[in-house]
Amino acid sequence: MWIPVYFVLSGLVVDATSIALTQARMQAAVSDAARLVAVGYFSNEEGVSFIQNQAYSIENFTARISTSNSIVTATVTMPLADVIGLKIIARGEGVFGASAHFYTES
Repeated sequence: MWIPVYFVLSGLVVDATSIALTQARMQAAVSDAARLVAVGYFSNEEGVSFIQNQAYSIENFTARISTSNSIVTATVTMPLADVIGLKIIARGEGVFGASAHFYTES
């Protein structure tokens, strides 16, 4: 009688872990890319390539870096369905992502 409950709880743990790990990896990638563009080490295009190289296990995502009013903004978005595997937490409808903002070096 408790076996289905254990399976559901295990599925919740797997989905939550997948979301947390993906969020951490994407946040680190956009933060690093935005910081490196802000200090002048990368151009915007090189920053996008950096984010793409960090997302080795996710195929369907969009990375953008823009500079406006001395603020570098890096964002990455992906379908939620690509992040969760067992779809117990959510069905995968919607968008999942991360962003970072840094002032440019003068």
